[in-house]
Amino acid sequence: MEKRFFLAIFLSFMVLFIWTAIMPKPIVVKDVNKASEVIENKQDIENKKDVSSAKEFIPSPSDFSEKIEILKNNKITVDFSNLGGNINKIFINEYEQYFPVKNITGLKEYDQVEFSSKIINNNEIQYFYENEKIKISKFYKIRPDEYIVESKIKLENKDNLSNLKNLSKLAMILDMSNLDIDRNKGNNIHDNSLFEYAISIENEIDRKAKAFKFTEKENKVNSVNVNWVGFRDRFFSLIVVPEYKVSGYSIEYINEKKLAIGFDVQSENNNEISYSSLIFAGPEITDILKKYNLLEIKRYYRSGFFDAVAKAIDHTMNMIYKVIPNWGVCIILISIIIYLATYPLTIRSLVSMKKMQALQPLMKKIQEKHKNSPQKANQEIMELYKEHKINPLGGCLPMLLQMPIFVGLYQVLWRSVSFKGADFLWIKDLSLPDRIFILPASFPIIGNEINILPILMIFIMFYQQKLTSANMASSDPMQVQQQKMMMFIFPLMLGFLFYRFASGLTLYFTMFYLLSTITQLKISRETKVA
Repeated sequence: MEKRFFLAIFLSFMVLFIWTAIMPKPIVVKDVNKASEVIENKQDIENKKDVSSAKEFIPSPSDFSEKIEILKNNKITVDFSNLGGNINKIFINEYEQYFPVKNITGLKEYDQVEFSSKIINNNEIQYFYENEKIKISKFYKIRPDEYIVESKIKLENKDNLSNLKNLSKLAMILDMSNLDIDRNKGNNIHDNSLFEYAISIENEIDRKAKAFKFTEKENKVNSVNVNWVGFRDRFFSLIVVPEYKVSGYSIEYINEKKLAIGFDVQSENNNEISYSSLIFAGPEITDILKKYNLLEIKRYYRSGFFDAVAKAIDHTMNMIYKVIPNWGVCIILISIIIYLATYPLTIRSLVSMKKMQALQPLMKKIQEKHKNSPQKANQEIMELYKEHKINPLGGCLPMLLQMPIFVGLYQVLWRSVSFKGADFLWIKDLSLPDRIFILPASFPIIGNEINILPILMIFIMFYQQKLTSANMASSDPMQVQQQKMMMFIFPLMLGFLFYRFASGLTLYFTMFYLLSTITQLKISRETKVA
C-alpha cells in the first residue's frame, strides 16, 4: 500500500508537471531605454479589418520613424510610441518584467499613423493627431508610487460625415512575436503555458489559458457589460479598466502570435467623445489587487474547490509572513502546520499498513489453500479483514484525502510572486531552482546546474523507501526484487521531476518527506501489532 500511495502522488504530480510544462523564467528586458517593438509589416496591416462606417476617414499608413518616449516612477516604466500614440510597453521595475502586450487603450483605425507628442512632466504625456475629418487627443499619466497608468482619449468630429461612435476601441493587443527571440537568447519559455487573458463580464470571468499561440477560433464577439480586460502570466497581471460603459467586447485573430481584444461602446454623441481608462500593471499580490478591486483575476485552478484550498493556503502563508518576514521560514512553518493538521490521517494510514503486514502470513496461507480458486481466496481474505477490523483501503485513502491540500499548495508555491527574488540560506531566489554553481558542460536531465534540494530529497526518499522495505518482509523473491527496485527508482524519478522546479516548491516537499520519514521511523519502532 505504501508503494501505491507514493505511486499515486507521483502520477498526480506528473499530471501537474505536464500541465504546467516545466515553466520558464519571465521574459526580461535588458535595456528599458531601447525600443524593442517592431512596426507591423504590410501583411499584418492588410489582415486587419476596417470598420465599414469609418472607412471614409481612416488614414493610410505613412512612412516615418518611430519615436519612443519613456515615463516612469519607482514602480513601472512605460514606453510610448508616436505610432498611433499608443503605449508600447510596460516594464515592472522591481521584478525586471515586461508584458507581451501593446496598443493598450488604442484606436484600431489609427494605430498605424504618426502622432505628435508633448511631455508635460515626468509623469504625464500627450499625443495629438488631426486631419480634415477628425481630431484625436491622447493623455497619459503615471500615478506616483503606484502600478497605475491613467489613459484618456478625446475624439472631436470636424464635419458632419464622421461616425465617431463606430471606431474600434482596443483594450490591448497580445503580441508574442519576441518569445522565440528570448528563447534563442537562452531564456526558458515554459512559463508561457501560464499565459492567460481574462475578460470580466457581469457575474463571471471569460478566461483563455495558454494564451501564447492563437488561431482563428479565437475570433469572438459578445454583447455584454464588461468590467475589465486583463492579461496574466505566472506572477503578474496587466488589466485595463474602462471608466465608461462598455456594452460588449470582441476578440480578433491577427496571426498565430498576435491577438486583439477590443471594447464595444454605444454613444449617441457624434461631435465629441472621451474615453478614460485605468491600466494596472503589477504583481499579483493580494493586498495590491484588493486595493484596486481586481482580486478576481487571481486564480490558481479552474476547479472552484481546488482554487479555494489554494487561496486559503496563500492567505495562511501571508499571515505567517507578517509575523516572521522570511519566505523560506514561512515555507518550513507551513509544511509543519499542514503536516500536523494531517498527522492523524498519516498515523492512521501507517498503522493500517502495519496491520496489513501482520496479516501477510495468514493471507499467504489462504492464497495457497485456494490457489485454484482466486474468487474463494479473495472472499476469505475479505472475511479476515472484517474479523480483524481492517479496512483494506485504510493505508491509501487517508493519504488520498490529503491530495487537495498538496494540489492547492503546489500552485501557491509555484505562482507566488512573493518568492521571486526572495532568498533563504544558500537559495538566492525561491522562485527558481536553488542552483549553487553552474557546470562547464550540460548533461541530460540536470542540464548545466547543480541543485541541492532535489538531491537532498532523493536521499531522504531513499531512506524512507528503505524503511518501507524493511517493514514489508516477504518470502516472495519477485516481490523482494520489486521492493529493491522501487527503493532506487522512485526517489530518483521524483528527484529528477523536481530538479528544475522552483526551490520554494522543492523546499516544501523536502520538508514533507523528511517529516514523513521521521513519523514512519517512529511508528516502525513503537507500534506493536499482535
